[in-house]
Amino acid sequence: MKKLMIFATLMLLLFSASACDRFRELNPGPTMHTITVNANIDFEYTLSPGGEVADGEEATLTLDSHEDGYEFVHWYENTAETVLSGDLSTTFTVERSMAIEAVFRVADDNDNDNNDNGDNDNGDNDNGDNGNDDNGNGQAPLETLTIHYIDVGQADATFIEGPNYNILIDAGRTFWSSQNNTIPHLENLGIERIDLVIGTHPHMDHIGDIDVVLDTFEVGLVWKSEYVHDTATYTRVRTAIDNAVDAGEIEYDEPRFGDALTLGQKELKVLNPVPDFGGIHDASISLILSYGDVRFMFTGDAEGPTENAMIERANDKGLSLDVDLYQAGHHGSSTSSSMPFMEAMSPSTTIYSAGSGNSYGHPHQEFLNNVAAVNSALYGTDVNGNIVVTSDGIAYEVSVERGEAILVGAPLMNPYDHEVAIVFIEQDKRFAFA
Repeated sequence: MKKLMIFATLMLLLFSASACDRFRELNPGPTMHTITVNANIDFEYTLSPGGEVADGEEATLTLDSHEDGYEFVHWYENTAETVLSGDLSTTFTVERSMAIEAVFRVADDNDNDNNDNGDNDNGDNDNGDNGNDDNGNGQAPLETLTIHYIDVGQADATFIEGPNYNILIDAGRTFWSSQNNTIPHLENLGIERIDLVIGTHPHMDHIGDIDVVLDTFEVGLVWKSEYVHDTATYTRVRTAIDNAVDAGEIEYDEPRFGDALTLGQKELKVLNPVPDFGGIHDASISLILSYGDVRFMFTGDAEGPTENAMIERANDKGLSLDVDLYQAGHHGSSTSSSMPFMEAMSPSTTIYSAGSGNSYGHPHQEFLNNVAAVNSALYGTDVNGNIVVTSDGIAYEVSVERGEAILVGAPLMNPYDHEVAIVFIEQDKRFAFA
């Protein structure tokens, strides 16, 4: 019996070795890639060394000609999120399933000295600059507006500082991680008064510290979602608001779609909720903050159906949802930041607030895909810590506590329209078997 087992083992080893040899003999060699093109405008290019390129091999793309009325901006590697070159030719190393974009803009006959291709310098963490400071409309820069996307773990707290008026959108509190950074952050900034406090909806990770805010700072006005929630957090916060109203310390309102508020040079337009809202996320206060020509979107935890409703209401009223910077709804969940909403906003920068290693898996891959699809730069508090945006009403810049942008949008410049021709380099799926 023992001799039989030894014989069987030897035969199996010989068969395996033979099979491996046969596979090696028929192995087609290096992984090859084929080139396909999806273009919004007509253009012609030359690829060297040809239509099939080996993995790891260098290839050169040269733009030969393109449709009249457009001018070439740059080659952009979508996989690595980097600008390859502003020249007509670019050389790169082929990797699996990469995509190279040829970015064009409408030719500017007047040439407004805006020929810079938007160098995307990640080292300074300032690639959020939307590049429209030479927009030709003659607007003078405003005083500096600073927006703090505070790292509060798996929660939300955003502080809009000055000029003259301060706004706090949500005041997250996360008992489970003991990360309660809202109050210390504001105190470190030397804040004494907050003119408007907004509780987008009554989940603990959004309104949890509003009662502490009322105890710590002078507050002028509180906006809160109409949704009534049967939780200890809601009761605690609502009691603090009622007591402050009764004492004449604050004013209180529950805003709805169509409401607007001007605080100095800042204008807020409320996009949601409407009187017939549904669940707790549907009741999220959502708004656009305009500061000069720069626009910011905040949506709380509004989800896809609510985003679609906001699009419909905006279309009915002739309102634009186009913004420069979007604070992602629901911490970068797949339930928010739907593709129609992202396309309607077309933000050049997106920022989400989430806890490092959170149990929800935020940000979700679907969200990341949608952000990349609209060519938006992406930052997150879980990766970048506290994120600060400054604006003079013409342009804006992003700085972070640590790290770099998670995704880097191609530096497309306003006010030009842009078209992208994508050159796909795809793995050849032909295999050989023994």
